[in-house]
Amino acid sequence: MVSWKYHATDEEIKIKDATFTYSSSTASTSDFVKATVWDGATKVGEAVWAGTSQFATSTLTSYFIVPKDGDKVLTVSLDIPSIGVTSSSTAGRLLAIHYDGNSSTTGVGVSSGQNLGSGSVTSFAGDTMQLMKTVPTLAKIAVPASSITVGDAILYRFSVKADAAGP
Repeated sequence: MVSWKYHATDEEIKIKDATFTYSSSTASTSDFVKATVWDGATKVGEAVWAGTSQFATSTLTSYFIVPKDGDKVLTVSLDIPSIGVTSSSTAGRLLAIHYDGNSSTTGVGVSSGQNLGSGSVTSFAGDTMQLMKTVPTLAKIAVPASSITVGDAILYRFSVKADAAGP
């Protein structure tokens, strides 16, 4: 999940669409099923990467309005495919979704009706996450003695194992 804060100056801005990309050096279109776009708890759009395109655009299905002289946060959540030997994605891949400021991301001034491009000509990188097939399971193991003596003593023991999904 990644979030971007939009800022509007002089009037409210209704964001119509947003374009996302990813780092092609660590990921590919097969690493993403789709991206969903959220305004708080309200889903406002989806984006799907088609073919080998590095860009996916979501035309927002609900209003995402940035208040005049204020800020609003747009959140993007990713659906990823199964991870495995025969799956389209593999464990260890590094994924990050980026906001593409050079794209056709547009908004409309609510009072002026004027179409506005992102105008940033700046792309913003999201934080990287690493895909893992399993989550480690930690278990506490009993210590050999319940009293502490002079010298070395074992104070705590635990084990780490892979869960049922595999190594």
